[in-house]
Amino acid sequence: MIDTATTSIDAILDHLIEITPPTDDPTGRTTCEQLNLLRLIRNTVDHQIVSHTAQLDELRVAEKAGSTTKKLLIEMGFAPAVSTRATRIADAMGTLSKAEAYAADGRLSAEVVDAIVRGITTIERRSPTALSDEDHAIYETELVTQALSGATPPEIQKHAQMIGNTIADTSDNGIPASDDRTLDTLSHHTTEDSRVEIHANVTQVVGEKFIAMIDERGVPRPEPDGSPRSTLSRPDPSRRAGGAVGSSCRWSGHGHHWHPQNPSGVDHSRHRRPRHTPLDGPGHPRHRQTTVV
Repeated sequence: MIDTATTSIDAILDHLIEITPPTDDPTGRTTCEQLNLLRLIRNTVDHQIVSHTAQLDELRVAEKAGSTTKKLLIEMGFAPAVSTRATRIADAMGTLSKAEAYAADGRLSAEVVDAIVRGITTIERRSPTALSDEDHAIYETELVTQALSGATPPEIQKHAQMIGNTIADTSDNGIPASDDRTLDTLSHHTTEDSRVEIHANVTQVVGEKFIAMIDERGVPRPEPDGSPRSTLSRPDPSRRAGGAVGSSCRWSGHGHHWHPQNPSGVDHSRHRRPRHTPLDGPGHPRHRQTTVV
């Protein structure tokens, strides 16, 4: 183990910066070996980031500053996705001993550990009763085994969902996954081109209602003169995005109301002249009454 009292992290960083790919390696074997070592280093560093994040939480550094640890990491330069993952794993520190041990020596990446953390959370939510320590350890071992065998994060998540569904199906008061609202999630993040990507996982009933609503809002509307639109039909994702925009305008409460004849949601009523005040007629500021002598 490196003694940080005598070997600073700055020195380790300087040494890593000086590393370059092998120049005399016609078969690529040395390059592969070095790349694998860099993978272990990267995984170990990710674990150190999580450990330091957990310590920041314990010291309440962000809380004392009126912020959150996730925001603090972003301000330090971490990507939002990395900050979210680090704080989520940090919250589970101390409850997943096997996953933490494999992550500490670089055998598991942060993405895989995060999948295990979320998988255990899914299993706990699907169980009608609290998991015992023994069951918790069994399920953690099963997910870690999946990870070490080469399973990807989505595959680990899928396996955890299968375990959770089995627990719910074999319980007297278990809830089907399609109706379990404890599994509902809604997340978003800002992309590199400053767009917002949204992901939702909801019950079947809520999902069907939402899709029906945005499909209705996204139906192509005729032109003002009643003729059909001449533009090519948009694909479903684009059309549904338009429907979601129309719904958001309706919900915004800022004078935007969606209507089939006004899909933009802009309220034009405030720009119309009152019917009882004709142009230049009585009641209009420019009207002047002429007295006939």
